[in-house]
Amino acid sequence: MNEKVLNTLEYNKILEMLANKANSAPGKKLCRELKPYSTEAEVKQLEQMESMFQTMEMYQEMNQTMSAMKEMFPDMSGADTDNPSHNSMEDMLMGMLSPEQKAMYEAFSNNQIPL
Repeated sequence: MNEKVLNTLEYNKILEMLANKANSAPGKKLCRELKPYSTEAEVKQLEQMESMFQTMEMYQEMNQTMSAMKEMFPDMSGADTDNPSHNSMEDMLMGMLSPEQKAMYEAFSNNQIPL
């Protein structure tokens, strides 16, 4: 971004106010070095990265939930071959997910990350 615009907007004062909220010297330094994104491509790339990290966090939470449920209810861990209406714990939990969540879980658990 143009330095003249940043000066007009008193961007350095905003950064200093932000730095004053930081608790450590490295945090203050990072605050003072922040620069705004200037192109639409930079913003889109940041949004894509944010979405990817959110997806990864969601997968980790789902995986932890499934593991905890299997530990809490070990009798339901496997499918009941005598009674086909009794699904495994994973099948039951997968049934609670949206189609998007199912696709994401299956992609991560099979190491097939869609591009």
